[in-house]
Amino acid sequence: GQTMPDIDYSAQTKLFLIVNSGSGRNDKESTVRTIERVLAEAGRSHEIALITDPSRIEATIGETIARARAEHGAVIAVG
Repeated sequence: GQTMPDIDYSAQTKLFLIVNSGSGRNDKESTVRTIERVLAEAGRSHEIALITDPSRIEATIGETIARARAEHGAVIAVG
């Protein structure tokens, strides 16, 4: 298996959030707006990948992980 690299996360670490619009019961648009507002108010650099097409789940996750690795960021799954 793969091992996790030693990464030093800080308040400057860019966050890469993956939101599956098909999961959970909440209004995802409202959730995404709230997350964006809170992160902006905190001055956190971030990207949000919203999965709207179930056939693109794996591709979106892979693309997001690749961007996070390239920018030494952190990936967060939002349910």
